[in-house]
Amino acid sequence: MPNNLRHKDAAPVEHLGTSEQWRIAAKNIRKLGAQFVAIYGAEPLDRMGGLPEMINNLRAEGIAVTVITALPASKRMRTLLETSSLNSVTVSYDALDDADASDYSDSHRRAKSTAGWKMLERNDQIMDRAVVATITQDNVDDIPEMARRATERGYWFMFDLLHDDIGVFGKCGRGGPLQAPTKEQGHRMAQSLLDLKSSGMKIHASEQFLTKMRDEYNGNPREFWHCRGESTGWLTVDADGSIMPCDDWQKAYPSAKIWDDIDAEDLSAWKDSAVNDCAGCAWNTHWDACAIERGEIPLGTYVHD
Repeated sequence: MPNNLRHKDAAPVEHLGTSEQWRIAAKNIRKLGAQFVAIYGAEPLDRMGGLPEMINNLRAEGIAVTVITALPASKRMRTLLETSSLNSVTVSYDALDDADASDYSDSHRRAKSTAGWKMLERNDQIMDRAVVATITQDNVDDIPEMARRATERGYWFMFDLLHDDIGVFGKCGRGGPLQAPTKEQGHRMAQSLLDLKSSGMKIHASEQFLTKMRDEYNGNPREFWHCRGESTGWLTVDADGSIMPCDDWQKAYPSAKIWDDIDAEDLSAWKDSAVNDCAGCAWNTHWDACAIERGEIPLGTYVHD
């Protein structure tokens, strides 16, 4: 989704790129070293034009791809599976609830047996399934049960801690009533997920991250861990080809779009500068990516530790 559809104060998107530009973009993404791409942003299936083609371009470059969606049982998902080589889907936990819940936290709490679960379970094309939840004070005590329900159905359980917004292009917060888990809640939840992981359940966060959260989380996700002074976990590419340093701090790279002839050295210098400006966040995938790069998590053992 382009920024002007996600954020009412964002500048209009003037150009979304041609099919040929996005084909080149897939090659550039691979040249930058990417092995995995998540397609997300509001609801990616709201813009189906070019989506199957982009997935096929990325897969042709040897890049693993998942789509993060709230529409797992929709006609659009069926169309995407029929027209692309996608074999991984990540579903917002809310979307799997069959109850009519208007309250955000309530819908996070309950995910029961639904068409969303069943469609992906029955589809042989989907080899990799995950659900993802944002953890707040309101749902933190239900997270272990949510994780059980997901992993017992063969889904990886992924999570993030709600953290305050950092401006118009920030992803989280928005000044609503939901708050990040308290220190005590975070420690208790992390221990529960460690226990589930050690029992063989598909908890995606590494044992190292969960241990760190259990021992060090202080109630403020932005102080708990962030990537300042280290490498970023990933880059974000927006719908207009803009390149940003991560998911939450959207300070665009000024010199090129993703389909341009990218100067990797210049891009690296910009990324380091952008990281230094960041207020920090608690994306556990960022932490794990950097820990793998530093050798603290042996490559190839990540999901099993």
